[in-house]
Amino acid sequence: MFSIDKGDWWCDLHRYDLLLQLIEALEKCMYNVYEGTVKFFFIRNKSTYCEWLNRIRIPIILTAVRNCNQYLMHACSLGQAEIQACGHEAAGNLEQAAYEYK
Repeated sequence: MFSIDKGDWWCDLHRYDLLLQLIEALEKCMYNVYEGTVKFFFIRNKSTYCEWLNRIRIPIILTAVRNCNQYLMHACSLGQAEIQACGHEAAGNLEQAAYEYK
């Protein structure tokens, strides 16, 4: 769909995705800690964990959303040839699609 060369915008988008996955995994681990087998020790820290996650969740989501604009701008900057090439590729006309990508 896009050019083969995934520039810096792709790396940035991947970084934000990894950051969101990290926070989700961290939240799951923290949940397991305060609801797990050592519940009595960590139950007092539940409010601290939740407060910290609530404090960082919104800035991380906003960062990911704001930088998604770079991805959308790249997608919108595709020329007509790339869009036609995608159509040819979807229709199975791979030779014509390769010609359009040049």
